[in-house]
Amino acid sequence: MKWLSLILVGAFALMVFIRLGPLLWDAVGLVMADTAVTHTAWGRCQQAHQTGRALLLADDYEAALPYLQTAVTCDDDRWAWFDLGRAQYASGQDAGAAQSWQKANAYGYAARLATHAGQAEDVVEAQRAWETAVQIDPQNGQAYVQLGRLLQGNDPAQAQQFFEQAIAINPDYAPAYYALANLHLRQLQSPENALPYYEEAHRLAPQTVEYLVVLARQMGGVDPEKAIGYWQELAELSERQRPLAYHEMGILYLRQGDAATAVHYRQMAVDLRPENAEFWQGLAQAYETAGCPAEATAAYEQVMILQPDSRLAQNAEGRLAELETVVGACSVTGNR
Repeated sequence: MKWLSLILVGAFALMVFIRLGPLLWDAVGLVMADTAVTHTAWGRCQQAHQTGRALLLADDYEAALPYLQTAVTCDDDRWAWFDLGRAQYASGQDAGAAQSWQKANAYGYAARLATHAGQAEDVVEAQRAWETAVQIDPQNGQAYVQLGRLLQGNDPAQAQQFFEQAIAINPDYAPAYYALANLHLRQLQSPENALPYYEEAHRLAPQTVEYLVVLARQMGGVDPEKAIGYWQELAELSERQRPLAYHEMGILYLRQGDAATAVHYRQMAVDLRPENAEFWQGLAQAYETAGCPAEATAAYEQVMILQPDSRLAQNAEGRLAELETVVGACSVTGNR
């Protein structure tokens, strides 16, 4: 009975296969045909991309374009879009290049093009590349700041708009505040408007030495005590800038009539940078103001040794002639 059941099942399966077999083979054939077509299309895309890239590397941009355009239609690969953008940009199709590079996430490449053009002092090409970068990523404040810097000499109003656009996009973008501060200070001749932007740049990027140096100098003419605090902050932040900070603090203490403290800080500047003639001149001036002719004379002589043919030396020579007739005992010391 068991064998009879197996024979009947086998006979039924054979009948089904005989009846449906051609249909099954047709289905298998269709699947294989579709796969072959897919592989063929993918191969054509790869071939088009490789041909386009070869032409691109040979600087034949116009010839490369149709191949790369074919490549991106059937192969949505970021490198195909990237190469298409390169060909479009080289052919003067900036808008098309921006669209292609946007799909390739290639903002950084446009920024590099702009940076290289700027280093070569090609302002027109740098502006073109940054404008393309803006189209690729309209929310990146860097491109707006760079465009503003390129334009600030000839079109301060437009530059200001770019800087403010960068801040509108990212209120915490310190370079935009710093650029806007420099614009107010230099092009717009408005130091009172520049100072708040310098302060904001420093607040957002307190470790950036450049911001702190400029802020301290600008604050010196407005609030000397606050400026001294910034110079002290710089001395703590940067060992390399510490001598400058002490020298500048000496200037501010002299303006406030505290010659003894000025001598103290300027002596520290000289101790850290004994090869710097300007620091020695600053120390000499502090000693002279403090009523210490002998100490001032020694410092001025050091200026003449370090830079004998400079304007600093000429000034020092004139002060030495004046000090020859001055007598007095020094009541301050540079290392208090």
